[in-house]
Amino acid sequence: MNRHLTLTALAAVLFAGGAHAQTVIDPSRVHLVEPVGVQQIHVGGQSPAYGITVYDNSVNFNLRTYSPGQANVEMADDLHMDRGGNIVSLHFAYYHGFVGGGTITATVTVYDNDPANSVYPGNGANLLATYVIPNLPKRAISLIGVRFDPPEPLTVPQDVWMGVSFDSSNTYAVLCNPPVVGTSEDIFSQNPPGGLYYFSGNPPANFWWAVQMDGPGVLVQNPPSPGRAGVTNTLSVYGAQPGHEVFFAYALREGQTPVPGCPEVVIFLQRPTIIGSAIADGNGEASLNVFVPGAARGVTVILQALDRAACSESNAIFHRFE
Repeated sequence: MNRHLTLTALAAVLFAGGAHAQTVIDPSRVHLVEPVGVQQIHVGGQSPAYGITVYDNSVNFNLRTYSPGQANVEMADDLHMDRGGNIVSLHFAYYHGFVGGGTITATVTVYDNDPANSVYPGNGANLLATYVIPNLPKRAISLIGVRFDPPEPLTVPQDVWMGVSFDSSNTYAVLCNPPVVGTSEDIFSQNPPGGLYYFSGNPPANFWWAVQMDGPGVLVQNPPSPGRAGVTNTLSVYGAQPGHEVFFAYALREGQTPVPGCPEVVIFLQRPTIIGSAIADGNGEASLNVFVPGAARGVTVILQALDRAACSESNAIFHRFE
């Protein structure tokens, strides 16, 4: 059941919150919800356990959601992560109202920031990446958690703005508080119309986001280079243990294949074929040159690597050979 959350603040009242001027959101747009179902979706093709969590505000769901009341409005939260680096996985969530069926498209945007939030979208923050995620389910009265793995790691500073918009006015972003990893101020950016907003502190203006990055012990596979059929391609990884043998594999379909001797590792390939192996150098990098026949032109394969001795699997890459 949806029930409007009563807020004491009036809509469109300007509040001097520290160094920021924040506009109070119309209280009718914040909803207290009771989802009848929860669904997790994985988009992008990395392995199920991948990356180091540097920000996590997906734990303390307070049953509040927010919609600006129209489609294609960006809601960007300030994320102050444990560190900067290469993002390999993003997590967000949405809630849909009573009318289900069909699909929606989410657009995720990433901007740079600073520790004081002195820049924000539309006011000095630089757009670092935009990801369009189509065909997300429009399930009535359900909370949908989405894990999105960018096609390539995205390098970002420690402080960012993370935004999401939906092409449906009946889709709500999910609020959580407090973060369990990293921090976030009681503030968010909304565009259009632009500017900073909050809910007068009840609930705190922090959205469901989690971010994972690569790092020590995280095996990362690069896209094949040059990525064309009929020529020799280089498969490469970094983050392996120096001196370890790294195996490169491919499949035509995604799946879940356990690795003997590594009970917690599952390869994201159905019936994988081993292409070959290479020994990681002192920097943890390994590469393998392999000829891709012309018959592979137009074929999409899934590539993944494994440091067997360390029981460490890489991200999985979906690649279409040209």
